[in-house]
Amino acid sequence: MGTADHITPADEQNLTLVGYLAFFDAPKKTAKASIAALKRLKVTPKVLTGDQADVAVSICRRVGIPCGRVLTGAQLDELTDRLEAELKTCKESGCQYAENEAEYRKALRIAILNERQKGTPVTIIGDVCRGQEQIAEAKRRRDCSEAIYKASQEAINVIKLRIRMVDAQITRIWNSGDVTQGGYL
Repeated sequence: MGTADHITPADEQNLTLVGYLAFFDAPKKTAKASIAALKRLKVTPKVLTGDQADVAVSICRRVGIPCGRVLTGAQLDELTDRLEAELKTCKESGCQYAENEAEYRKALRIAILNERQKGTPVTIIGDVCRGQEQIAEAKRRRDCSEAIYKASQEAINVIKLRIRMVDAQITRIWNSGDVTQGGYL
């Protein structure tokens, strides 16, 4: 066995759990009165904390700070992560789109030149070439990659709009004098 000031691994063997301890970090007794005094002076308390959302809400309620909306760092991180992922998708699909576009145009040009050499009338060369299986497949690949690229661009715009809306909500509530709106934690 270890001494009173030194614990060894042997001291942690064959132990029996007899209970749990919970710690409570209560707000100062004067906090509620201070918040009320600030409200009377038209000062709107806002809270920005690194604490867990449930803990922050509980403390705010106990001291008289309304909690209309709680926005966590994890939620902001999720928006950022989604934006970064979609930007990556957009880059990859944009590159694929450009590659497929170049392949389609090249195949079409070659087919048009071949038809000209055969003496095919100019008025129908484009239709004849586009009807060829190889050209049609290149066009299909190009069109599909274009659709994916444009969908990714739209997804980015939606995520950016959501971020701007969250930012506007935070700014509006943070700058408001309306204490009943609550704030972000």
